[in-house]
Amino acid sequence: MTDILTIALLVLQFLKLDTTAEILKSHPTQQTNTKDHITIKILSSDSTTQQLLLSKAEIIGQERDWEPIARSAENPIPTYSFATNSPHYLSLESLSSRFKYRALLLEPGDNITFHVTPEKVAATGKGAIKFELLEKIDQFQKSIPLPNNTRDYITTSIDDYYEWDAYLNKLVAGKDSILSHYQAKLSKYSYTLLRALMIDQNIDDRSDKFYNLVFGLAKTQKIPGKILCKIYDSLYYPATNSRFQFCSTIIYGNWKPILFSIHRTYNFNRTDSTYQAKYNTWITCYQKGIDHYVGLNKEQFIIDFLYKHLLKEFGFTKELETYLKDYYSSSQSEECKQYLKSKESRLRRIINGRKIPDFDLEDPNGNTVTNTILKDKIGIIEYWFTGCAGCIQTAKTIQKAEDHFRDDTNVVFLKVSIDGNKSTWQQSIKKGQYTSPTGIHLFTQGQQENHQFITQMDVTSYPTLQFIDPFGQLLTPTMRPASLKSNPDSLIQYISTIRQNQFDGPYLYEQGNSKLLKITRNQHQIDSQIITSDEDVSVATDQLKKVFSFRVANNVKKQPSYYKNPTSIFALSDIEGNFAAFRKLLVANHIIDTNLNWSFGNGHFVICGDVFDRGEQVTECLWLIYKLELQAIEMGGYVHFIMGNHDVMNLQGNSRYAQKKYTQTANDLKSQGITLYPPHSILGKWLRTKNIVEQIDSLIFVHGGLGIEFTSEVANSNLDEINNQYRQSIGTKWNDLPKSDTLSRAIFHPATGPLWYRQYYTDSERLQLGNDTTTKFTVQKPSQEHFDRLLKKWKASKIITGHTIVSDTVSSHYNNKLINIDTKHSAGNSEALLIEGNKYYRVNNLGERIPLFKAY
Repeated sequence: MTDILTIALLVLQFLKLDTTAEILKSHPTQQTNTKDHITIKILSSDSTTQQLLLSKAEIIGQERDWEPIARSAENPIPTYSFATNSPHYLSLESLSSRFKYRALLLEPGDNITFHVTPEKVAATGKGAIKFELLEKIDQFQKSIPLPNNTRDYITTSIDDYYEWDAYLNKLVAGKDSILSHYQAKLSKYSYTLLRALMIDQNIDDRSDKFYNLVFGLAKTQKIPGKILCKIYDSLYYPATNSRFQFCSTIIYGNWKPILFSIHRTYNFNRTDSTYQAKYNTWITCYQKGIDHYVGLNKEQFIIDFLYKHLLKEFGFTKELETYLKDYYSSSQSEECKQYLKSKESRLRRIINGRKIPDFDLEDPNGNTVTNTILKDKIGIIEYWFTGCAGCIQTAKTIQKAEDHFRDDTNVVFLKVSIDGNKSTWQQSIKKGQYTSPTGIHLFTQGQQENHQFITQMDVTSYPTLQFIDPFGQLLTPTMRPASLKSNPDSLIQYISTIRQNQFDGPYLYEQGNSKLLKITRNQHQIDSQIITSDEDVSVATDQLKKVFSFRVANNVKKQPSYYKNPTSIFALSDIEGNFAAFRKLLVANHIIDTNLNWSFGNGHFVICGDVFDRGEQVTECLWLIYKLELQAIEMGGYVHFIMGNHDVMNLQGNSRYAQKKYTQTANDLKSQGITLYPPHSILGKWLRTKNIVEQIDSLIFVHGGLGIEFTSEVANSNLDEINNQYRQSIGTKWNDLPKSDTLSRAIFHPATGPLWYRQYYTDSERLQLGNDTTTKFTVQKPSQEHFDRLLKKWKASKIITGHTIVSDTVSSHYNNKLINIDTKHSAGNSEALLIEGNKYYRVNNLGERIPLFKAY
């Protein structure tokens, strides 16, 4: 729809009065608290009494209610009048069917008489000028030929986008001209609002076309990101930027320009390839939106975006809980807060530890299916009905997911229909238009949405997908059709993430000289068995049914601190249990082959810390590194696992950032007197041989960094001494180290130690830390001169770190003498550093090489 007033009916917004002086001065409620009347009279050739529907112009939330207005009994002419100090919208469809989805802005004091005939509707009286304006704009819009593709929600080609861009330019220019002509005849309030609505609708249409260009057409036709950037820079951005600022100070209607600005920073090459990537994109969009909007518009953005696009889709993450708390403590609108609280409490009832209720439903063969079918399984429940347009969009995507998990007995797809007629339901299943024909189909006995199971599951829109974990609890409550359409693989990726949390292990513990105790978590069951040390150990990957195997090393040795003359170096950091990102990055850059075997020859592969925490496959990542280390040595190469702060935290028993399955496994093992990584475990013994800083030729690799304070405190120690002392003291937390042990305290210091240091990358020259006088200390940001001194002290030409995300790419600092390799792997921004001689490259998960700086 491209009508300036259609959005008043379909897009639910309210005014940002406190940020626009003209609106503030002209708004009726700011002029007086006394009520005035809005009066509507109807002179019609039809004797039928019309029922007029009105809605307040300013609402909280996204649920506009249209209510009938009572007719005055005294007046023989159909008259509708009520006292108010607020603007309202009148649904014009109640006057004539040709005004479908149309609304007219009414202000206190308006007294409009409509003259209705089958051929025409006219208006007179105070406020009628707005109806005249509506008709003028309608006539103008009909005079502009539509593009060849008349659908504003589908982009069929780049030429189609160009046509729509030209068409929308004509519309916005023409409508703005008409509005300007009427400006003197309108109140400041109505002129400013109507112009903002017109602009917002124009931006919405542009955004729909651009969205389908970027996330639809570009994928199917493989349009390069540089072309999308050119279209964005030359067409979309210039047409929306200045106008978006205007309309978003008056109304809250459209936030897509914010979303596109995020994707532009990645040259439109970043897609929501993982569930976590999508989450991160929406979080960034939310943060930018909060900065963009102010006042009441900010309130509206928060309650809409936070609820609809974050909480409803991703559930109550720790981050979103913080956003909720921040909003409730800072909001100036009690009405807005109460609205969001009502939505929040309803959503919590659905997902916070709530188990799926018992059900007893019929399949197409007349058999009874109960909730026991989901015992110890991952359940995906699709709610649909015959005739559901959105269901058509998702049917193919769900079928693709079913095909992917067809042989996986741990995943069950249930299809619950609210069709009223059993025969219609059965025929729809066979046709496969509204739902895929596979999976387990269930009928609600013709009770449709009134069936107890539907109401208990709180399903209110269709299609809806709900996810059940193996414990029978609801996970993220919904996944929207739009997200499935824009990224069909997102469903497979999300199910895979849930599935990864079903399993954990294996963990291997020494049992005598030649035996090992192997422990694996299978869903919520701990399995243990004794194996011999010469048996192959298999480990799952992120890919269904794909495993890799290895044999336990006869012994592990303390790692050296210094290395010489590798042919090439490949370095990454902070993989954080993201096996999929880890695998893709290594395969794309030929460090390993597709069977996860070493293929980097005599090259050196460096992991700069933080394999642990946050991700779902930490154990699998550790075992792959363990295996590659053995294979690399056989081929003349080497794997360096340099410990990071999160790796050390877990060895010290601090797993507060770990996924729930790891704490569950650890708790279950306590009864056997075992923890996850004790010194007598294979992984525990292996991890305790690692270093926290290493030097390869003149390059130092360290997780956090070597700062001024640390270098000063350990001035008389070399890297061997630092690493040896680290290994000796690893079992003791920093607070518990004796003050006489100055070397250990310097190594494990929570701000200046090599595991935690961040001051290379902060803006502040000096950072004061500590909550009381006994723990306060200052960390200094090195100047270029200081940094050069640090290099000289450590006899190095460069320092390579992880730990601190500086940008979305590998980046260089301090005149290319410091390289940061921490990137957002979970968001799809997976990069690493490749060094070949004196050439330094950024490399990504597509295998692309980008020079980091000019070789010298």
